[in-house]
Amino acid sequence: RKDVPMDKEEAQKLISESIMISDDEISRKHIRSKTIILLITLFTMLLISFVLNILNYQRAEKKNAISVHSDAYETMADETGAAWRTFRQ
Repeated sequence: RKDVPMDKEEAQKLISESIMISDDEISRKHIRSKTIILLITLFTMLLISFVLNILNYQRAEKKNAISVHSDAYETMADETGAAWRTFRQ
């Protein structure tokens, strides 16, 4: 078949099919790239959120440890549940 010449219509058909295949492959690669970028972005955001939550929790624990264990204050509450701190005498 190497030596047999192709007519114009057959050549145009082969070129059109090649272009369609190329366009489909490019489209698949773009979708795959966008999906990978989206997944990496989501993973990074979740990781940052997780780390910030841990840091915030640790900071809150340190803050509570300092203020809760003070013998100089007494916590009071009224009948509505509102609480306040007063100095012990």
